[in-house]
Amino acid sequence: MKKFSSPAQMFSDNLKKYLKRAGIVVVSMSLGAATFITISSDKATVYSDAKMLSVAEAEPTAVEDTKVEYSRVEYIELQTSLAEAEQAAQIERAEKRAAAVALAREQEEKEIAENEITNVTTEVSTEVSTQAEAEAPAEEPAEAPAATEAVETYYVDDVSAESGEYLGTFTVTAYCGCSSCCGKSDGITASGTQATQGRTVAAPSTFAFGTELVIDGHTYVVEDRGGSISGNRLDIYFDSHQEALNFGRRTVDVYAN
Repeated sequence: MKKFSSPAQMFSDNLKKYLKRAGIVVVSMSLGAATFITISSDKATVYSDAKMLSVAEAEPTAVEDTKVEYSRVEYIELQTSLAEAEQAAQIERAEKRAAAVALAREQEEKEIAENEITNVTTEVSTEVSTQAEAEAPAEEPAEAPAATEAVETYYVDDVSAESGEYLGTFTVTAYCGCSSCCGKSDGITASGTQATQGRTVAAPSTFAFGTELVIDGHTYVVEDRGGSISGNRLDIYFDSHQEALNFGRRTVDVYAN
């Protein structure tokens, strides 16, 4: 059996075959008519009128029989071709549907696999993070920064602006009446007076109580002592601890008033 690349090609080929055979039938009918005319005009070739009649009647009958036979064969072949074309088209549609279903199933399986991989990765990451947090040592609270004194070095250049005897260069710090600075908080000085900002200064025992000292152009009165106040050290009193820290540590020239 001849193979066709498509149902349309098979149908076209069968149609051409049918038309070709129909042409053969037409030619046969023409030859029969010519034979009839020849026999009728030449009685010498026919033995009797009865013989001529038999031939004349027999020829069209044979032609009609042949025509009917060819028509039946062509019809059967045409129907067969149509059935085969329909069957081929159905097979082709079924193959396309099967391919589409297979592609959709493959895509679905791929998406399911990707989702499973993502879920596993997320679970592993969460488990690792949880385990790391559980194993991590607890953070200790940060210690509050200790209060530090600001250190500043201060020099008096214009000594002519100061009055009295020049006592030398001193390191000057500051304190307040709190327990951190004095060990007590009553504000009573070593001389028995009430410590006052802008007046009271702690000095070594080489300075008598009541001695007036000029520091940075301001006059202070020696009214207090300190365990660490010795040599060229002075400690100026402030009402608050913060002001004392702000003053810091300075190096200045000191004069006696």
